[in-house]
Amino acid sequence: MSYDLAVWEGARPESDELALAHYQRQMALADALYESRQPPAPPTAAIAELLQAVTARFPADEEDGVWSVPPSAADVGGSFAYLTMTFPGAARAGDAVVEMALARGLVVFDPQTTALATGTSTP
Repeated sequence: MSYDLAVWEGARPESDELALAHYQRQMALADALYESRQPPAPPTAAIAELLQAVTARFPADEEDGVWSVPPSAADVGGSFAYLTMTFPGAARAGDAVVEMALARGLVVFDPQTTALATGTSTP
């Protein structure tokens, strides 16, 4: 199991319900892309910058690392990224990852709580 965060570029939805609907659309698109075996779009500049920043701060090869699956540009669909952390990793680094995304003007959605993340909601 993992603790997941969805991150995207765009206007912050006005409610958790609208964020959930956007998240579900993005996940459906990602599933369709995967099933069609088409490569995802390259990450936008803001998403690529976030991936670089979070992996620099929390390296994938670190013992007892943060990531369940290390973030990779190959797993991003343009302006949407899905970050998967271990539960201990999320407890240790989740708020920092959220804050790093928010500082870049990105939207962060927590699928576990089906709510927009604020930086103080990870386990």
